[in-house]
Amino acid sequence: MRASELLGGKFDHLIHGPDQKIVNDSAAPASKAPAGSVFADGGAVVLEGAVGMGHLELAEHMVCHAAVKFKMMPTFGTMGPRPGDSIKLAVELLRSVLGVFRSSDPAVPLDDAVALSKVVPSNLAGTIPMLKQALQDQTGAKEKSGEILAAALDVVAALITSLLDKTAISMVLQFEYGTSLFPKTLEDQVIFWKAVSDLGKLMQVKGKQPFVMIVVARDAARDNSVVKAADSKGTLLTLTGLSNEGMLEYLSNLLKVKEDMVPHELRGFVGRVSLGNPLYASETLNECIEHQNVLINIGANGQAKGLEVKDLDMVELYTWGHTRMVGGTVCLLESLDPLESAVLKMSTCFQGSFTLPDLAASTNSRWAGATYFDFLRLLKALRKLVQQQIVEEVKGDVEESQDAPGAGRFQCVNLLIRSVGGSMVLECQKKSVKRQALIDRTLARELPGRMEVVAAKKAVQHIPWYYEQAFKRMM
Repeated sequence: MRASELLGGKFDHLIHGPDQKIVNDSAAPASKAPAGSVFADGGAVVLEGAVGMGHLELAEHMVCHAAVKFKMMPTFGTMGPRPGDSIKLAVELLRSVLGVFRSSDPAVPLDDAVALSKVVPSNLAGTIPMLKQALQDQTGAKEKSGEILAAALDVVAALITSLLDKTAISMVLQFEYGTSLFPKTLEDQVIFWKAVSDLGKLMQVKGKQPFVMIVVARDAARDNSVVKAADSKGTLLTLTGLSNEGMLEYLSNLLKVKEDMVPHELRGFVGRVSLGNPLYASETLNECIEHQNVLINIGANGQAKGLEVKDLDMVELYTWGHTRMVGGTVCLLESLDPLESAVLKMSTCFQGSFTLPDLAASTNSRWAGATYFDFLRLLKALRKLVQQQIVEEVKGDVEESQDAPGAGRFQCVNLLIRSVGGSMVLECQKKSVKRQALIDRTLARELPGRMEVVAAKKAVQHIPWYYEQAFKRMM
């Protein structure tokens, strides 16, 4: 809805046709973007959110709509936590910018390396040999990835500045997060957001046509100048999961049936597994159909006339390791610190809520002389899991533990995490965790009262019998 407001029009299937072509013809009249929109005046749009929320689809819709309706020529640059991806960002930007030149001037050669020599300004001609190395994927280019990216950004900025006098331009910059645990991943994020800041200066160029920058990432860097600009104009869009109504509509579209034909049982199961994530919902539905947990009854006319759902409670999600949702969950759990991983695995053993002493009973029981520092370490691990939305803290008026007041109660309710995390724990380990927690709860309930009786007995003054007899003889 917010994208439609910025574009000034609803979703149009014709724009996304397979044979759609972008015609940069000055004679053909172009539609105008809504007044005050970034597509009319230039600016930044930032799309952030978890994987599978539709970042790329929304960015594609914006780019296609702007290209077809507003004659806004698109340029692209993507980067991820893989070796040499900074060169990939530079090459994609150069190729797409050269494509814009060709759309307005057919005389520009089709060979990117040759075309670069013809359009690069004279003051940047010294960078051409190095950029040709990257465009032709020559050996040795990766060793100079930092220099190549810096040079490419200067060239791209100069070329876009000259293009803005003739045509409007949109630029999509995407950072794809992986599962690498190496510090190099953090360096790649810094490189990407620095490139975004450098190219963001083009929004200040006073050209005849608007320049729009669309940044796609899982977590936007709030201290970045482009993100700040988008936030100030209300174009920082955080994508969240589908609502119950949206999930029903999405499932009916995937199944190609009417909404009233989707069983409540299936709708609830997919909603609990996916938590509103469209990608996860699609994968869950596909797997249920493949394993015949969902049967579609097709009529003689080829149309679906009913859905049958069975054995959803028997589905073992962790066996879907080839899907993005299970594979991503496995990578997430394996990336946790050892103590956090142990806490998560223990939390999957409890059907209901649990407390901090329940976990401590299996690692550092209070009856074994453990110190309160061990409780703090467990509590810190729990808080990190809550922060990452892996474990939830139970809200409301609940009974707190006497040994850990204020710690609260926790629960692992995410079906996907419970299934994947539970598959990493042996059955004997699950029984041990439950047994230790039950023993700890029983001792915590019964032992203090018994110890009070023992203490009261010890407090009574007692004179041994032989001393008492001796005292009587003295009297």
